[in-house]
Amino acid sequence: MKTITKFKAIDGIEFTNKNECIKYELLIDRVNSIMNTLPKHPDSCDFANGSGYLQHDKTILKNAKVALLKICKEYIDHKWIQINIDDDSIHPSYVGRLLDDYGIKPLNSAWYRFQCIDSNLREWGQPYYANYPEKATQKCIS
Repeated sequence: MKTITKFKAIDGIEFTNKNECIKYELLIDRVNSIMNTLPKHPDSCDFANGSGYLQHDKTILKNAKVALLKICKEYIDHKWIQINIDDDSIHPSYVGRLLDDYGIKPLNSAWYRFQCIDSNLREWGQPYYANYPEKATQKCIS
């Protein structure tokens, strides 16, 4: 029988290599420091089901988005990432698809919030409402 040592990151992901776990937790810290510049969104079913939106400041949102995309570029070499840095009008689902494919949980989880933001900088509880805001309650909750 062979003994295997595992290291568990703060989000529950397990590693067999201590240094890889440390590196992963450092990524989590970097992502969290970026995302903490945005207003905390409600963690409720009502919010997820379209009961209102968070209104974002354009500059703060842009800075957070670019900072997160720059981290994405460290892990993924794809033109869609730079295109999203350069052009605010590009739909975030392109990068979302890349992050889904690469399975980098901290980046994917953070980017999900950007997929929930519509062209008026309103963050909804899910991407559906960012694409169809008229289906949600038009109430600012931030």
